[in-house]
Amino acid sequence: MISGNFDWKTGTVAFWDLDPIDESRPLADQTEDLKEDLAQIEYPAGIVLDVGWYPEFAATGNFVVCVVQQGDWERPLFRQDAFTTEELKASILEGVRIAAGQRPR
Repeated sequence: MISGNFDWKTGTVAFWDLDPIDESRPLADQTEDLKEDLAQIEYPAGIVLDVGWYPEFAATGNFVVCVVQQGDWERPLFRQDAFTTEELKASILEGVRIAAGQRPR
């Protein structure tokens, strides 16, 4: 289970559907839970941190963590692919830093 127990700084969880993903099982065995809309965290100034799996329900896909402002998906403030749950957590943490207005490391 990927818990939503992150320090979101100034963000508020609007949607979280990562709990069904079991970190102890291969992602390829959990395709029914790997979808485009997995999480959204809203920040001031119209900033959103978004997590999804692309292509949806595909064993060969990957997580994508994006931070966008004012719905500008063509020019994200941050975008990172993650291929494991550990990479996903690191990408979310980096996205939180950027979304909350902190400089990336």
